Amino acid sequence: MHVYTSNLQPALPDDNVPFAPIPWDEAQAGFVSQSRRLAADLNAALAKDTIPVLTGQAPLRPLDNLMCPSVAIEIAPLLVSGGDSTAVTNADYQQRVIATIAAALQTWRSHADPDAASMQAPQATAQSRAIAAADTAGLAATRARNSSGATPQPATQRGAQ
Repeated sequence: MHVYTSNLQPALPDDNVPFAPIPWDEAQAGFVSQSRRLAADLNAALAKDTIPVLTGQAPLRPLDNLMCPSVAIEIAPLLVSGGDSTAVTNADYQQRVIATIAAALQTWRSHADPDAASMQAPQATAQSRAIAAADTAGLAATRARNSSGATPQPATQRGAQ
């Protein structure tokens, strides 16, 4: 895999200018440091999961034109020394890469905004519990209907009753 960030130099904040237009090709300059931190977190997560990764900087138009932290990721076949390579189209490999990238994004987010990360965890847990409770209630209602001999009705008919 390759993880790229913009090759622009980080912009220095100018507190004396309330608003200054930013050239389109330099929009990323204010976010380069955050983008590089994101690339480092991605690199660490991929390396931990034994997915070879190369990081670099490149003048990529999509990255240079964004006013937010950004990286470009290229996914390549997984090469195993002395063995067969795993194709990019392999579903297990894709899921492994996705899970690793998602974990790295969570790690990066906790670095970028520790307050949001600490507040999000309890909210996510509460949402998970609410979803699980709703699923359990729905399953119990379905079992009760089925054991009473009632035939299940489509949702459109249930809503009309």
